[in-house]
Amino acid sequence: MVSAQRGFTLIELIVVLLLVAILSTIAAARYVDLMEESKISSLKASLDAIREGLRVFYVEQMVAGAGRYPTMVELGDGSGGSQVVATGLMPDNAFDADGTSANVVDASGQSKGTVIGTTGGWAYRQNAGQVWANTNTSDAHENTF
Repeated sequence: MVSAQRGFTLIELIVVLLLVAILSTIAAARYVDLMEESKISSLKASLDAIREGLRVFYVEQMVAGAGRYPTMVELGDGSGGSQVVATGLMPDNAFDADGTSANVVDASGQSKGTVIGTTGGWAYRQNAGQVWANTNTSDAHENTF
């Protein structure tokens, strides 16, 4: 009488391990893509909020007869000024990795999209009321939004 062996052969185990490895690689790559997409979404939402604040400020100034964009301090650059556009600090740039929270860089005389220095955060050109991400750390080209 022949006894029946139980268990898996070495080939079956290797095939299963290979399948698990392939699925793990696919899942990890998708996770990285989702992280990048979430950073882009966060950055765009922050930019929309900042730009809407700039529009409201400008309209309020037009009604008052001044028609101007806020100064760096009024924008809420973290220096502790009046911060009439952002209550508290500006929102963080999701791509900013230097550890400085919500910093704003003066971009006077720079064209939109120019990354100024290495501080990250946001670049703000007061005379035109333009703000953009002061980073370009990925394939997302977040400084062009």
